[in-house]
Amino acid sequence: MQKYSSFTFFFFLTFVEPASTSFAEANALLKWKANFINHNSSILKSWNLETKNSTNFSSYPKTSSSPCNWFGVYCIDGSVNRLNLKDASIQAFFYKFPFSSFPSLAYIDLSVNHLFGSIPPQIGKLSKLVYLDLSTNQFTGTVPTQIGKLSKLNYLDLSNNQFTSQIPTLLSGLTSLRTLYLHTNQLSGLIPPELGKLTSLQDLKLSTNDLTGQIPTSLSGLTSLRTLYLHTNQLSGSIPPELGKLTSLQVLELSMNDLIGQIPTSLSGLTSLRTLYLDTNQLSGPIPPELGKLTSLQDLILSTNDLTGQIPTSLSGLSSLRTLYLYENQLSGPIPPELGKLTSLQDLTLGTNHLMGQIPTSLSGLTSLRTLYLYGNQLSGPIPPELGKLTSLQDLELSMNNLTGQIPTSLSGLTSLRTLHLYENQLSGPIPPELGKLTSLQELRLDTNDLTGQIPTSLSGLTSLRILYLRKNQLSGPIPPDLGKLTSLQDLELSMNNLTGQIPTSLSGLTSLRILYLFENQLSGPIPLELGKLTSLQELGLGTNYLTGKISIPFENLSHLKIFGLSQNQLSGSIPSKLGKLKKLVNVTMFSNHFSGDLPEFCGGRVLEKFSVSSNRLSGPIPESLRKCSSLVRLRIDHNQLFGNISEEFGVYPNLTFMDLSSNNFYGELTNVWGRNKQLQALKIAKNNLTESIPPEFGSLSQLQVIDLSSNKLRGEI
Repeated sequence: MQKYSSFTFFFFLTFVEPASTSFAEANALLKWKANFINHNSSILKSWNLETKNSTNFSSYPKTSSSPCNWFGVYCIDGSVNRLNLKDASIQAFFYKFPFSSFPSLAYIDLSVNHLFGSIPPQIGKLSKLVYLDLSTNQFTGTVPTQIGKLSKLNYLDLSNNQFTSQIPTLLSGLTSLRTLYLHTNQLSGLIPPELGKLTSLQDLKLSTNDLTGQIPTSLSGLTSLRTLYLHTNQLSGSIPPELGKLTSLQVLELSMNDLIGQIPTSLSGLTSLRTLYLDTNQLSGPIPPELGKLTSLQDLILSTNDLTGQIPTSLSGLSSLRTLYLYENQLSGPIPPELGKLTSLQDLTLGTNHLMGQIPTSLSGLTSLRTLYLYGNQLSGPIPPELGKLTSLQDLELSMNNLTGQIPTSLSGLTSLRTLHLYENQLSGPIPPELGKLTSLQELRLDTNDLTGQIPTSLSGLTSLRILYLRKNQLSGPIPPDLGKLTSLQDLELSMNNLTGQIPTSLSGLTSLRILYLFENQLSGPIPLELGKLTSLQELGLGTNYLTGKISIPFENLSHLKIFGLSQNQLSGSIPSKLGKLKKLVNVTMFSNHFSGDLPEFCGGRVLEKFSVSSNRLSGPIPESLRKCSSLVRLRIDHNQLFGNISEEFGVYPNLTFMDLSSNNFYGELTNVWGRNKQLQALKIAKNNLTESIPPEFGSLSQLQVIDLSSNKLRGEI
């Protein structure tokens, strides 16, 4: 709305019936329309001198000969004064616009269209122009210097286009300009110091370009400036301390540049500042305690820098603060208990620093808090039960610390919680059954701790849950069949525990499941054929258990499967041929079982990278599809009873780094083809029946680190 507030007098005259009509201006507009790619668009059907009672923004009667009655066209004293065709679906080259035909034109809004090409220099003829908005089009080329002649202009928006080259220094002649938006283009070069002469400027947005060099100190002369957006460029050097003179500034956005040095203490003079974004730079040194004087500040974003030292306790004076992001720095020391005074705070992110000590119980006073991210620090001690008072909390992230003790049952009071991440700590004791009350929870990650006891059946009440990671704990007992009720679940990770019993057939109810990892437990019994109902499944890992029986899963239903792992079990029977027909398979590990029979065809989708069926009882030749599988990176078929002529069985694998064929019944000679597997790092063909000489091409395998050809009948040297 600010965009129009300065032009009330134009709006007042919007519906004034003109005293006369400019037939020349009407013709000029029609000629321009004739060049539109979509000139028959219904939105401009009123642009027709022969149309009676044409439609405009008002319901006043129209005359057939007046362009002042057309959609988006407004006049003063019979001459076109205002052209507002925002979002009118116009597709045209702008250079055909008849600039010289509109001597009275003061307002142009052609934003959100499909105008392309360059802006012609003739735009400089619009001497009465006050407002120009060409944003969100497809303009290319340079910003014409002739715009600098539009001395009455007070609003210029060329954003969201594809302008290149530098910002013209002649724009400094627009002494009436209050708004300059050039963001989201491909502008390069320096920010012209001459822009500091635009003393009426209130809003300057040059963000999301390719601007380089330092921020000009001359910008400190823009004493009326309210917003300064320079983010997402390649600006370097330090933040000019002189910016602290911009006492009217409300928004300062310098993030995502290459700025270095310390944060100037002079920024504490920006007493009207509401938003300060300095993130994603290379700023160093401490956070200035003086920033605590910015009592109007609502958003303080200093993340992803190299800031050091402790978090100043003075930040507790920012009573209006809603967002505090200090993550991804090198901050140390404790979390100041005084931060608990920031009662307006909604988002607190201090992750990935070197913070130590305990989590202050005073944070329970942040009753408006929605997100609390303290991950990736060196915090110790227990999780304060008082955090259960943060009833507005949606995301609680305390992972990757040194937290100890049990998970407080009081967290069950966080009824708005969507994300609970406590992984990679040293938490112990049972998983509180009370967590089953968090019915809004979407992600629960308690993995990599020392949790004991059984998985609570109450977790089946988390009907919104998408991710459940409990891996790498000391959980015992069976997998609760009630987990099959979590119909929104996408990832279920229970691996590396002490779980016993059979895999529940009820897991087939998890129809949204993409990942199921149950490996490294003590699960027994058969693999439920009902797992074939998990039609969205992409990764299935059941390795290192005590599973028995044959594989009876109907693989034809698992067309999205990419990773399949059954290694180190007691499975028997043949490898199902339908498994090999899955075209998205990338990784197959089935080693150390009792599989027998022939290997089925694999690599039908040409994406298979890792294939391991070693230490089984497989026999027969290598299937042709596997022999020609050029995508293979690792191949392990050792310790079986496979046979065939090795000179015919294997070819060139451009990506292969590891191959183990040892302890089989392969025979024949190694041909020079083997020397073309240039990425090979390890080759093991020991304990077969190979004969003849070792090809000299083996000497060209420059990446080779391990080779074992022993227990064959080969001769020669490498």
